Amino acid sequence: ASTLTPTVAMSTLMPELSGHLPGCPTAVITSSIRTVAADLCQRAKVLAVEAVPIAVTIGAYEYAVSTGVTYCESTDIIAAHLILADGSKIPLRWATFSAVQRARRSWPEADDGQPVFVTARDRQTIQLAPVPDAEATLYLTVNARPTSDADVLPEWLHDEFNRELFHGVLHQLMMMPSRSWTNEKLAMYHGKHWAHRLAAARYRASTEYNVGTLSVEMRPFA
Repeated sequence: ASTLTPTVAMSTLMPELSGHLPGCPTAVITSSIRTVAADLCQRAKVLAVEAVPIAVTIGAYEYAVSTGVTYCESTDIIAAHLILADGSKIPLRWATFSAVQRARRSWPEADDGQPVFVTARDRQTIQLAPVPDAEATLYLTVNARPTSDADVLPEWLHDEFNRELFHGVLHQLMMMPSRSWTNEKLAMYHGKHWAHRLAAARYRASTEYNVGTLSVEMRPFA
């Protein structure tokens, strides 16, 4: 998972963008940067983080998820596991809420034990099934995105995807009707670049930012 520090201000992108958007207010550009950054993270899954560990208690099956970062919120669960009191690591399977209900008919009213599933009905809370019958610590790896009021981005994300943000913002704002910066032809141009780069970003994230599997050759001691 990726680190969220250090950060850079979203306004770092402002000088280059404003030159292509004559008359566009700073607040409008800032809002668009935030929207496009969130869209990039949501759709291309480029920002994976370790959520704050959760103390699991007996009889409680629903828990709030937090990235521990004020400007970043969880969108999807990538992986989950429990660490039991004896140190054992128990991987959990992701399943939709309806699938868990079908698989465990009596859950959650009369179904307790060691959890095997993690599920969710919204992006703010998760549920464990069966209902925990022992204390443990839950660890989640999640996809994340900037919040609706974020004003910073992780520095590495800005450096890695500044061209995606550039084309996405120009596409969005140039499509606005009847503005001094409206330009449908250029909006289409930037839209094509945005779509292409979004797909490439998702692929790059799926390879965990590497070109492929590394092989390591063992060397004898001198």
